[in-house]
Amino acid sequence: MPNTVCTGYAMAFALAAPEARFKTNATGDTLVFEAVEASGKSLVIRYRLAGAFTWSESAPLENPSSGGEITITGLAASETYEFAPVVCGESAGRGARSAPGNIIRAVPSSGSALEKILSQVAAEIETWIAAENIVVASALRGKLDFGEKAALISGRKTSRARISSGAILAKYEITAEIYYSRRDDEERKNALLRLAEEIAAHFDGNAAAFAGVAGYFDTAAERASCDEAGRDLGRVTVKLVCAVMET
Repeated sequence: MPNTVCTGYAMAFALAAPEARFKTNATGDTLVFEAVEASGKSLVIRYRLAGAFTWSESAPLENPSSGGEITITGLAASETYEFAPVVCGESAGRGARSAPGNIIRAVPSSGSALEKILSQVAAEIETWIAAENIVVASALRGKLDFGEKAALISGRKTSRARISSGAILAKYEITAEIYYSRRDDEERKNALLRLAEEIAAHFDGNAAAFAGVAGYFDTAAERASCDEAGRDLGRVTVKLVCAVMET
């Protein structure tokens, strides 16, 4: 039998891709992540502005294990970033590397819980709609291109009450209005309804998407009405009810 040569490429993919999760968003320029599953001698998190070509890299976490933390500083507030964990075969981020693990999208913010929730909803919706066609605001301001799918995201605190444990539970209602302009009524309505169902399913019970909001507890989502906003313009509304434990 001939000898088998293990190339650097083969060695890299011999390492299992890791998993990490977003942990805290304490300030406008710093995010903290924690390892969920990782092998190898060290773990780094690669990151970039959403859509950028080049990646930066965190300091390595040595001997990664579940719960190990990586802090990334120097980020730009209110910008959407993509993060991907990678394990390395040697310490200090050296040696063969695994394929990137799960992609995490997050927006650094030092604002209120409501502002952080709105920013994170916008970041998650970029899976379906281009970032430049998403506006977080209370009213339209002529920024959206309705020739493509567009989103207007707004929100408000609806209640704040003390529960039996003594903690205070605050609820926020987030509204994502999705617009789409097409002359064909059926095409427009079908596209909007499919999109609303996907977005609602993504957020329903998905507290992990908001791990960076202190005290975040749960999310319930529902698809609301689909109607005509004007000539050849359709709109569907997805509403989220977000619960946050306040200190």
